[in-house]
Amino acid sequence: MVIFLENIWIWLFAGLILFGMGGIVFYSNNHLKTLILFVGSGIIIIAIGFVLVLGVQTDRKAVRTTIFNIANAIEQNDLKSVLSSIDSDATLTRNRVVFFMNHAQIKKTKIRELKTVYINNFTSPPIAIVSFWGTVNGKTIPDKLPFSVTVRFIEVELIKDENNQWLITNQWSFVHPESNYEENGY
Repeated sequence: MVIFLENIWIWLFAGLILFGMGGIVFYSNNHLKTLILFVGSGIIIIAIGFVLVLGVQTDRKAVRTTIFNIANAIEQNDLKSVLSSIDSDATLTRNRVVFFMNHAQIKKTKIRELKTVYINNFTSPPIAIVSFWGTVNGKTIPDKLPFSVTVRFIEVELIKDENNQWLITNQWSFVHPESNYEENGY
């Protein structure tokens, strides 16, 4: 049932079907009340859909928001915000982030093809696995050398803490596209 809370197209399709049915009924018997009933129902269905899709925060939306917030924090070189999105037990990941952000000034980040592969609310704590491609542009801090790195097949595991915040764990991996260099955090 989560699909109804994440996909506006279902609601638009249902509303358009009601619009079409109203048009067909009106065309066949010229009853204006019937047309108004169907069109009004279609508008109400679409409005309900917009309210649900935009107003309800699902786990999938929360995970996506977490990943994009981390990317924005990296772009702003805000180490504190990035670390607040990493589990306190994920020392390897935290150390990697601190090292990277202390040796690079990031100008731009870009995330493509973000997919929530898996969410399991039956584990304790709940986990989510996401995959995406990422691009980072910036300069190295000591010598100001520009760099641009695109990494493909990034896969990250997140856990939900007691405050319902999704946090990155040590379970991550990525493949660098030019060298096929693979690295993981576990």
